[in-house]
Amino acid sequence: MLRKLDLDGTLRVGSVKANNIRAEAIQVKVKSKGGKLNIDQKVGRFYDGALKGTVDLDVRGKTPKLKINQSASGIQAGPLVKDVSGQDRLAGLGGFNANLTSAGQTVSQLKKTLNGKLDFDFRNGAIKGINLAKMLRDAKAKLTGKTPPATNEPEQTDFSEMSASAVIRNGVLDNRDLLAKSPFLRVEGTGKVNLVAESLDYTVKPVIVGSGKGQGGEGLEELKGVPIPVHIQGAWADPHWNIDLGKVLAESQKAKLKEKLNEKLEEKLPGGLMDKLPGGLKGLF
Repeated sequence: MLRKLDLDGTLRVGSVKANNIRAEAIQVKVKSKGGKLNIDQKVGRFYDGALKGTVDLDVRGKTPKLKINQSASGIQAGPLVKDVSGQDRLAGLGGFNANLTSAGQTVSQLKKTLNGKLDFDFRNGAIKGINLAKMLRDAKAKLTGKTPPATNEPEQTDFSEMSASAVIRNGVLDNRDLLAKSPFLRVEGTGKVNLVAESLDYTVKPVIVGSGKGQGGEGLEELKGVPIPVHIQGAWADPHWNIDLGKVLAESQKAKLKEKLNEKLEEKLPGGLMDKLPGGLKGLF
């Protein structure tokens, strides 16, 4: 049917709900001829923001080929993610860009052949389902033989800004530059998400930049400024988290001891002599 379609027109829709995704004030320009279909759409109200982009579908060959370019701005991530996935995992205001290609006749085939790039930037939100501050305090308490402190904090990690970009190759998303900030934490992340198997292998490195302020900074003063690798793997609906806090604490104490030794040495040596020590000798302190 699409190969024979000859069409050039504009469609305007007040509101629509498709695959549980809601949109309003829609204008769609459609052109189709000789097995090539082009859709250019603008959505004036899309989760409190706007969405625009193009979809190109080529059905001249045996396998349909798909090309998608989309960008969104000023959208509320929480309601969108919940409508798409059915899970309340994210909150924040921002936008995204996606340039993707794929080929196939089923959703499974389209996932396996998905390639392209995407990026996003959100502000004043939260990642729901995981409280990094609480996780660090619990791990520290268990390591020292203490009972984790009771808390009524929500299971979420707040952020003032969060951004990332990714490359997708054959259904596997590869991200190397996740960055999230809050008054208490700075979080960097790298890893992969398998869109076909719906699994992930990812590492985030929170660094405590403040204590006693922000979300749950109390009780973690000695870890201030120390990257703490948190490995996340498994099904993305129910991932497993692992923190080697013992190693982190040991490295932290070693760094502090080295700093104190250097301070003591500088106090006893004449001015500037510390910098003149041979590299190997200086490295002992």
